[in-house]
Amino acid sequence: MKQLIVLADNGKADASLEDLVALKLNQFKGWHCDAGVQNLYIDFDGQVWVANCASAMTKNQPKKWGLLGRLGDDFELPTTGLTCMYNNCGCGSDIVITKYRQDCADAVPFVQQQYHKVTIPIQSATTLSAVRSHLPLPKQILWDIGRFCNYSCSYCWPGVHNTTDAHKPLSLFKQTANYVIDNWSHGHKIHWYFGGGEPTLNPDFEPFVDYLSSRGQWVMLVSNGSQGPAYWRKNADNYNTLIFSAHFEFMKPELFAKNYASIVGVMSAGAKRLNTFIVKLMTKPGEIQNSIDFVENLKATVDYNNLSDSLRNQLGFDMVPLRAISDGSRLHKDYTEQELAQIAQFNSR
Repeated sequence: MKQLIVLADNGKADASLEDLVALKLNQFKGWHCDAGVQNLYIDFDGQVWVANCASAMTKNQPKKWGLLGRLGDDFELPTTGLTCMYNNCGCGSDIVITKYRQDCADAVPFVQQQYHKVTIPIQSATTLSAVRSHLPLPKQILWDIGRFCNYSCSYCWPGVHNTTDAHKPLSLFKQTANYVIDNWSHGHKIHWYFGGGEPTLNPDFEPFVDYLSSRGQWVMLVSNGSQGPAYWRKNADNYNTLIFSAHFEFMKPELFAKNYASIVGVMSAGAKRLNTFIVKLMTKPGEIQNSIDFVENLKATVDYNNLSDSLRNQLGFDMVPLRAISDGSRLHKDYTEQELAQIAQFNSR
């Protein structure tokens, strides 16, 4: 199942984050957005924002809007949403926040309805009026645990990765979780989305995930998958959703494949929590076939076609078009329209 359902000009469609970016449908300026009410963003430095977009400084927008406070303090907890002020929505966690055109009469009923029958393929949509998660998503938090990372990809913004930042401690993690669970969630299970840097390099991260589990929370991790198979056999089932980003510049393909097979093995043996495992292929212009071949190699390591239908439905592959270093809301300028169409076609399978 794709993450999103959208109200388009010619019907309702399933969509992934990558679909909206590749098709250039991630344009929500003037829309109502539930940022701050449905979503919070915690940045690398422990600042808390209504959404990731609020933390980004632009020429036309001062950085202090949407800043709620810092970890370790009783930061502000908003009760109302906002009107989007950006031409393009660049972050996946921001795109998935419930949002709609305020001049569309059908938009509010659409985002409030729990079930929608899909009527069109997303590739046939030309404009959108509303976006929401495919599942009920009352509360979510994107938390970039830290900049510390063992990769230094050419397409990754210099300010979001290094090998020098100190790791945040478990005590701060727990304090923050208790504060938002007790004062912001209103009894809902929060969806926690963790990124970095590389979160698994923080020795307090896995104990924190264990703590969130003890409080009945839902957890997703985005990792570069550079830990070894033993790590993933031990820890994969700590997550509801696990996403590996395949960074071809730095990863070791054989190790990545072994890790992939280890996690599929955990799921095949009957995981208690892990029910979705996605590989996101960080695909440069001119390298689409390389991503396709890599997927076929991964499938071969687990005898993919002989897995059960239910397990194959829990496994996914998304081709990610890279963003411009100068403006994260826009695609890399060297993609051709044909390549973007290929990416959209791959992601629609």
